[in-house]
Amino acid sequence: MTGCVFVSCQQSYKTLDGRGAEVTLLTYGLRLMGVQHVIIHNLRFDGSLGPFHADQDPGGDAIKMKDGTAHVWVDHCSLKHYPDGLIDITRRSTDVTVSYCKFEEHNKVMLIGASPTHTDDTVIRVTVHHNHFLRTTQRHPRARFGRVHIFNNLYEGWGDYGIASTQEADVLSQGNIFLAGEDPEATSTLQGSDPLRGYLRSEGDLARNGAVILTRPMPGGGGFRPEDYSFRAVEVAPADSALEALVRSSAGQQPPAPQEEDEPNEKDEA
Repeated sequence: MTGCVFVSCQQSYKTLDGRGAEVTLLTYGLRLMGVQHVIIHNLRFDGSLGPFHADQDPGGDAIKMKDGTAHVWVDHCSLKHYPDGLIDITRRSTDVTVSYCKFEEHNKVMLIGASPTHTDDTVIRVTVHHNHFLRTTQRHPRARFGRVHIFNNLYEGWGDYGIASTQEADVLSQGNIFLAGEDPEATSTLQGSDPLRGYLRSEGDLARNGAVILTRPMPGGGGFRPEDYSFRAVEVAPADSALEALVRSSAGQQPPAPQEEDEPNEKDEA
């Protein structure tokens, strides 16, 4: 199938799996509205390759989750060049994991919580791990209100800032690699017109090329910890050269594996 397709997911328990092919979504992305249990795997999102009509998709995001969408896994996707954001997680959407994705050449990458007035977004829980952010500008992610665990990501040459926590969001940054470009601000606890700072802890992060990691721990030593997961979570690896090599080689859409040659049977060998 080719051409421009606008997909709005309004049913739960769906999987979009691009393994075994090179699938690219042009211009229009995915909208997940009040659904649960959705997997988005091995797709490429490129908003620069087709005509965009704002009246058909006023949000202009590659992947938008809102209205209480829950239990979503976005894995091994490549995303760039959309009119607004690449991934937006808003309006009480929760239990979302974004892993092994590649974000590049984009301004507003990932938004968690859309407004300082959306106080019910305190229910949001998001995990962001083993992603490659390459030559992007801001929101890696920008979090309001919710709990966000960000670990083992590679940040390379951001334009404005790396991670932002505002409106008393609870952010734990672990084992990330920050390779600063022109702007050294790897993390921030206040952005734009948001009236409240967020909380941000850094554990085992690696800051290079002059990157600056700013923190604001929660009073009394509180805040999210990995042991709070109700399941066995992915273990956090050290922020070292092995992790950098892994993320560079594994993040983003993966090409189809070469088909194995048929093994000769007994008649062929005779």
